[in-house]
Amino acid sequence: MNENSQRNWREEIEGIYNSFSVKLEGANFPGGKKETEAAQEKLDEMKREFKTDEHFTEQAVELQKELDYSTKRHFYGPKFLLIGVLIGIFVVFYMSSKADKKAENMLIDDAESIQLDKIRNLENRVGSNEDQIEFSQNYLSDLNKEIEGYKEGEMTNQIKERIGEREKIIAKTEKDIAMMKADIEKYKEEIDELKSMTAEEYRDFKQEQEKEVAGMASDYGWRTILWFLVMIAASFVPGYTINKRESKRTSSGNKFLAMVFMIMGSGQTIRYRRADGTTYDDHSGHLGAFAAGIAILLTSIIVIVIMLPYVAAFMVVRNIVLPYLS
Repeated sequence: MNENSQRNWREEIEGIYNSFSVKLEGANFPGGKKETEAAQEKLDEMKREFKTDEHFTEQAVELQKELDYSTKRHFYGPKFLLIGVLIGIFVVFYMSSKADKKAENMLIDDAESIQLDKIRNLENRVGSNEDQIEFSQNYLSDLNKEIEGYKEGEMTNQIKERIGEREKIIAKTEKDIAMMKADIEKYKEEIDELKSMTAEEYRDFKQEQEKEVAGMASDYGWRTILWFLVMIAASFVPGYTINKRESKRTSSGNKFLAMVFMIMGSGQTIRYRRADGTTYDDHSGHLGAFAAGIAILLTSIIVIVIMLPYVAAFMVVRNIVLPYLS
């Protein structure tokens, strides 16, 4: 192989690298299916032409490794999201199991206690609403008297504005009274229904209710597992897709966890001084900050589980459909 041919294959390999669209850490990498296939086609042609050149073979092996990596699929899933879904699945099945056991172990005495507590709570709501209605009606009476007093005097623009404002308050209060009356009727119907059942009948009703909750939770858990498997499958993406995303990578999952841990560690100890000169430390701020961090994590997991079907569908489009069109 002469010097001119050596220069040619080096230039051609350099041209292949230069054709790659991803610039990462000072090197070029394939960023799409079409450019990867074009590079592979060019390399195969060069392998046939320069197969006896040992130096070319060394360079071709390195380039082939990069092309092989680009065409094969590798796991590139959001680890925080996957862990959150696993925790969510565990919680859903735990809730299903707990509801099922609660139904199985419910005694008639337990059901009667729940029944009486519910009747008592509904009766308290009825009484509270009736008191509020009485107060609101007295308030309406005062407003109407006030408006009548305004109308007896000179109707200036200021008086008209006052009357208009009070009429708005009256309309809103009447609407609130109507809603409270509707709630009272609903509560009384529930009370009558509860009182019409014996303790044993109410136990059977509660058992069916708990079993229904357990079944719904179990069904939701299995659907979540199905979408979780779809998301896992969609997490395996071609190497050229990883190259492209690594060049624009922003570790949002790590940033989120860092934010949560920062909140959990943001509590402060406050030192107070007593009248006798002694001091004591209040550490409740640490507990509040820790509880806030845990609440954010749990809320995130709930949102992840609820949104999982949409997240999985989005990942299928983003990681399977779009890379083939690039």
